[in-house]
Order: sequence, then C-alpha cells, then structure tokens
Amino acid sequence: MYAGFWKRFAAASLDLMILLVPMLVIGIVVALVTGPKSIATAAADLSTIGVLWLYFAIMESSSKQATLGKIAFGIRVVDLDGDRISFMRASARFFAKTLSALSLAVGFLMAAVTRRKQALHDIVAGCLVVNIEATAADVLQAGPAPARSAGGIVAIALAVVCIPLAAAGAAVAIPAYQDYTVRAKVNDAVQSGRGATTGVAAYMVRHKAPPRSLEDARAVPYSPHLREAVITKEGAIVLTLAVARLEGKRIVFVPTAQTPDKIVWTCTAEDIAQRYLPRQCRR
Repeated sequence: MYAGFWKRFAAASLDLMILLVPMLVIGIVVALVTGPKSIATAAADLSTIGVLWLYFAIMESSSKQATLGKIAFGIRVVDLDGDRISFMRASARFFAKTLSALSLAVGFLMAAVTRRKQALHDIVAGCLVVNIEATAADVLQAGPAPARSAGGIVAIALAVVCIPLAAAGAAVAIPAYQDYTVRAKVNDAVQSGRGATTGVAAYMVRHKAPPRSLEDARAVPYSPHLREAVITKEGAIVLTLAVARLEGKRIVFVPTAQTPDKIVWTCTAEDIAQRYLPRQCRR
C-alpha cells in the first residue's frame, strides 16, 4: 500500500527532470542575455523556488494528489487518514523537504525504513505517500498513525537533521584536531632545536668551527617529542622526532655564515607533510 523508496525516488527524479532542465536552460539564456549578475538573472534564480513550490503544492493538493512523476509511477500523497491534502499542507510538505536535505539526505532515506514509508518531510507535514490504488479505507484499516505532539515532531526533525550534521562535523573535526596535536608537538621539538642553534652559533663564532657534539656547545635541545638530536661535522643540527605519525622523521637546521660573527639557520624537513611544520620550516 505504501509507496516504496525507489518508486518515490524515481518519481522525484522524473519531476526534477521535467522542471529543472527547462528552467536551467531558461536561466542560462537569461544570464547570457542580461549578464550573470543582473536583476533578471537573480529573479530567474529565485523564480525556480517559486515554480517548484507551486508545482508540488498545487499538484499534490489537486484531485490527482500527485505530481507528473508520481502519476507516472502510480503513487500519490494523502493525509494520515488517506484523504486528499490541502494546499497549505502540500506547501508545508514541500518546505519541510529543506529539513530532509539539511540532514545530509537522511530525511529522504527515512522513507526506506519507517513503518509507513514516511520521509522526514512526510512526518513533519502529516502525510503519507501511497500506491495509486490504495483507498482511505485501506489507510485506516492499516492502523492509526502513531500519536505525535508538535514537540515530538520538532524533536524528530532536530534529531534527524542534527545527528548527521554532527557526524559530518566530527568527521572533519577529529582529523583536524589530530593534525593540530601533531603540529603542536612538532612545533615544540622545533622550538627546542631553535634554542640549540643559539649555543651552537656562539661556539662556531668563537672557535671558527662546528662543535663535535651538542654537549660541547652546551646546546642540547630538550623536548619530550624528540628521540634524538645530533650535530653533523658541517654544523647542521639534526632533530629526530618522537611524534605519532612522524616517528623517526627528521628536521634539520642548516647553518650559513653570512659574516664571521653572524650565522643564519635554515630549517628544512623534506619528508614531512607541510601541514605539520611551523611556518619557518615550510618550503
């Protein structure tokens, strides 16, 4: 009796093809003639919403109780008693589709799993989508709809919209937070290495040569995020990281003598993703 998800999906797809294809062509023509930022183009864009609203609201509240797509697939929209819906209820159903869309389409997918095959916008508007041969008596015989207060409907809508959005936000936020923690640890290691460059530079200016070890220059960097810090015979300070995701990777401070009394250090890290590095170490 209740229209299945795929039948509803096919009907909606046909309706959108019937409406949006010609409207898209008209919008493109208007934009080409008047310019993409003209008042006429903006009006054409806004009129799309108006046309969709009137198409769905008028046809679903008409004697056919269905759009062209629904008629083609043998389904129609009724209220919870199986009767024809009013224009106002059809309008509410149309605009409630915004909630189904905001839920990352979960509101539409509800039509595949709810007992009466209701999508979120059907629940909000108090509607059912049934096969064309189903009568009001069939709907009533199937049993009364679960009693829902206005507050209950709002709670369902908020849950369906907010839970997918929260999940999507978490999917973005968790990796971003993990990157942030790695970056913070790398920055701590780099700052300790930068502190060591001061002692090594003073040693090189004083002795005109690099120290044999960081201990000789009294410039041993300390960070819980460093596994090892050594100095090469050319005077480069090599930091080996002890950071998850970057375990064993190296950051190198390379000295360049600009004058006998001044040494400039360049931070390099060729095998570490740029997003983990402080600005001064990025290429």
